[in-house]
Amino acid sequence: MATLEQTIKDAKKTSRKIYQGICCVCKNIFFTIHPERATICSKYCRGKPKVKTQCLYCKKSIIKRHWDYYISKKHFCNKKCSGKYIRGAIHHSWKGGHIKSNGYKTIQVNAKSILEHRHVMQQILNRTLRKNEIVHHINSNKIDNRPENLIVMDIKKHVSLHKKGIRKKIL
Repeated sequence: MATLEQTIKDAKKTSRKIYQGICCVCKNIFFTIHPERATICSKYCRGKPKVKTQCLYCKKSIIKRHWDYYISKKHFCNKKCSGKYIRGAIHHSWKGGHIKSNGYKTIQVNAKSILEHRHVMQQILNRTLRKNEIVHHINSNKIDNRPENLIVMDIKKHVSLHKKGIRKKIL
């Protein structure tokens, strides 16, 4: 660890500004001419014993470097867990879902992407939809997912409904 006198001498030689920092490991005040190094006072603190913590996504026990632990608020065992955790509503640019290429809006529910109209209908019925059940939009607007605009029907009824609609448009 450089002394204050040594830091002042270095600053005069290079005409640089002196920065004051508080070590995130030992909490000592120190001085440096490098602003990017104003978090850890010495090589000793950088190599301090490691801290045991838990991955936020998979809950696996991990060991982090002491200074890494205090600098970062979120700890993951790898980039895969980090990517899976920071999705949906947790992500900084989340705006409440996105519209797929087929025109339907998707939302995140329990870290899974689900079609919003199906989720709305499941909430109304208080049960999960069966595989043969289709949620039909009455006004044909795929992003209008108001409960009064949605009807549940089986596949056959839905197909026949759309065939009738196509015939009307042709005639």
